[in-house]
Amino acid sequence: MASAKYFTREYYEEMQLTGQLVYHESQADLDEDVAWYDANGRSYEEESRSRLEMLETRGFHRLPEDLREGVGRYAASRKLPPEEFLNRVNGWRREIRKKWEARTKDYVHHYRNIKEKLPASVLRVTDRAGLHDARISGIDTDGGALAIRLDCGGAYSFDGEAVLRFRGIRSCAYPEDRLNGGCWLDSEVYLREDGCFEMIGLIDVGFVEIEELVVVAEELVIEALQAR
Repeated sequence: MASAKYFTREYYEEMQLTGQLVYHESQADLDEDVAWYDANGRSYEEESRSRLEMLETRGFHRLPEDLREGVGRYAASRKLPPEEFLNRVNGWRREIRKKWEARTKDYVHHYRNIKEKLPASVLRVTDRAGLHDARISGIDTDGGALAIRLDCGGAYSFDGEAVLRFRGIRSCAYPEDRLNGGCWLDSEVYLREDGCFEMIGLIDVGFVEIEELVVVAEELVIEALQAR
């Protein structure tokens, strides 16, 4: 079984970091933010350092070394970082987003080439935004089938509760103790020469912490999945 080729753990970690490395637009904006912390009896420095500590354990290694050093140096400062550093951060963020857009375009091309040959049930959960933001509430295996229970209350395209029941499983891999409560980020699907399909789900199990669920099966049966 393969890992994700397009929406990989690496790319998701980088994309989520682009949303964390956002600095104030001016010194005046930073001063206003710091004043709010002071007025509410909170420490801007301590909370900034706590956010940095969290980043350092959740994908921080994806940043180039010079950016890691700069983020650490300016994390708790009441002064806006130098313009050169801010330009470097913004340039890295743009680069990552362009790479993500290119990956998305490549996957859409791949998906369109196989779409007509995929089972209707697979199309139902991989078209549009698919299962994005659905939450896994349980995983069961029974008689050679895999059942994934989902809470789609916060999902982009679906609502309510649902069960994805994979039958005729040829292979299956996922970290058994990690996925419950995880949030479905994206899916990739492939056709195999033996007529089966391979579905790869990227699951967010914590802040910038991602696992994969990989299933090769003959059939997908969906129970009680309601489109928005």
